Amino acid sequence: MKTKNDPTAEADVYLAYGRPAQAAEILKEAIKSQPVRAAEFQAKLDEISEASRTEIIRGPMPKLLLVLIALSIINIIGIALLDYWPIWPGVLVLPVTIFALVKWLQAQAR
Repeated sequence: MKTKNDPTAEADVYLAYGRPAQAAEILKEAIKSQPVRAAEFQAKLDEISEASRTEIIRGPMPKLLLVLIALSIINIIGIALLDYWPIWPGVLVLPVTIFALVKWLQAQAR
C-alpha cells in the first residue's frame, strides 16, 4: 500500500530531476525503515544502479576518449612521416584535429 510519503514515488521524483544518487539514498533508508517492503525498494534500487551503469557506458565521455585517441594516433603518424617525407602536410594535422573535435562536440551538444 502506497502512502502519502511513499519512498518509491519520492525516488521517482528525484530520478525525474536527474538525481539518481538522492533517489538511491531514499531507497536505502526505506529498506532499513520498512523491511516489509524491502524487496520492492531493492528492485527499484537495482533498476537505478543498472540505469546509472548504462548511462556511464553510453555517455559522451567514452566517445570523446575514442576521438581523442584516434586524433592522437593521426598526429603520431604525421610526426613519424616527417622523417621519411619532408613534404608531409604536418601543418594541416593540428587544424584538422581541432576542426574534427569541434564538429564532434557540436554534434554531441544537439
